Amino acid sequence: LLVETLDRIEKEDDSWLAIRYYEMRLLDAVGFRPHLFECANCGREILAEDQFFSYTAGGVICPRCGEGLPNFTKISL
Repeated sequence: LLVETLDRIEKEDDSWLAIRYYEMRLLDAVGFRPHLFECANCGREILAEDQFFSYTAGGVICPRCGEGLPNFTKISL
């Protein structure tokens, strides 16, 4: 994974995407990949609307679960 990522960084002008890809793959490999496509609380599909993020829940939280709860960070999509 590291060698593949370093090769991509060397070949591409903008390394931002290669680094983000590496971070997500590394998080996945160690069991800490965040939930990004379904609510980490209820499992509903995440839609293109304002959402919340919870570090303790490990991912994106839908508006129904996150509204009014103090430990979630509001994010815009």
